[in-house]
Amino acid sequence: MKPFIVLMFLVLHSVKLHCQLVLRIEIQGLRNNRGCVYVDFRDSNNRTIDTFSQNIKGDHCSFVIPNLKEGAYAFRLFHDENGNKKLDSNWLGIPIEGFGFSNNAMGRFGPPDFIETLFEVKSDTIVSCKMRYFNF
Repeated sequence: MKPFIVLMFLVLHSVKLHCQLVLRIEIQGLRNNRGCVYVDFRDSNNRTIDTFSQNIKGDHCSFVIPNLKEGAYAFRLFHDENGNKKLDSNWLGIPIEGFGFSNNAMGRFGPPDFIETLFEVKSDTIVSCKMRYFNF
């Protein structure tokens, strides 16, 4: 009985270790330090896992997402410069605040296809994302 308990402990401990990956998202290219950055973090089925916001320090911002399992993930983000908690756009629907997607994916006339934004987390991972702004 004792060897069985030890074996179960080792198996459960091993499973626990595999579920504790850390993802760090580094946001670059912010045009100012007003407001904050919002991130919508998604699983491989395009379901929101969680949303995060972070104040900007200097000209960058980062998010740490702990306790992830191995798998495919994606995110989309925006720079809420005026603090209204939404991505503002002009009368044509073109964003006037910064935005971005994982893999720095870009669509032609709208957001990129979700599949283009997926990335794999197999170990502790750092990803960079460049904030995009339309200049009018």
